[in-house]
Amino acid sequence: MTPISESSIRAFVHGFYGKVRGDERLGPIFASRIEDWDVHLDRMCDFWSTVLLGSRRFHGDPMAKHIGLDAVPADFTRWLDLFGETLAEIYPPETAALVRTRAERIALALQSRMFGPAAVFPIRSGTSGGPTPDGLERARYPRTDR
Repeated sequence: MTPISESSIRAFVHGFYGKVRGDERLGPIFASRIEDWDVHLDRMCDFWSTVLLGSRRFHGDPMAKHIGLDAVPADFTRWLDLFGETLAEIYPPETAALVRTRAERIALALQSRMFGPAAVFPIRSGTSGGPTPDGLERARYPRTDR
């Protein structure tokens, strides 16, 4: 597996948010909240460095930043699609799958907090925990703290 590095995280974050900014649906949602993209990109590099490398550089409350966004549950699926596309450009499949699993966990938590626990996006990357009574799939994530 190709190791995740600060430089690969930077390339990923910049590539991903370039796609987000150009996206017809997601671009305006992000533009409504982000005034300085350079600051945001640096912050997102810190966030993903903390999530993926344990750097502890990120300090903040991602939940609070997402509450009140003009988003709908389907936007999380689009976000993950762009995320996955960018991962495939930067990392080999096994590394991309690891990062995607972390992103799905974060997206699931954000979506649940924003729209309630019943509003869950369909998981398409093979990390599914199976169908639920409402017909959607919920993610089952392996523990990474062992």
